[in-house]
Amino acid sequence: MSGELKKIEFQGAVHSAVLCAKLLQAHDLPAMLAAIEHADAIGPLADPTLWNQNHKAMQQDREVLEAALPLWQLGKKLDAPMGEPAEEGKQP
Repeated sequence: MSGELKKIEFQGAVHSAVLCAKLLQAHDLPAMLAAIEHADAIGPLADPTLWNQNHKAMQQDREVLEAALPLWQLGKKLDAPMGEPAEEGKQP
């Protein structure tokens, strides 16, 4: 792979990560994770049948949200306009 192609691939990856971080900012991931924790804590007592039906899906949702949390946190910190990567050789 040529140097220019590597640079384009790198910039594409950075743009994609920034886009994901910015998109996640629109959602309150910590509140969603707290809601899952709450449902897990009281669900088996309040409605065991409903909890059993949804427990596996909630666990999968928790895994996805926990994996997305660092990007959400990064999105809160980003101050460069979306789509503007750092200039080559310069630190943000």
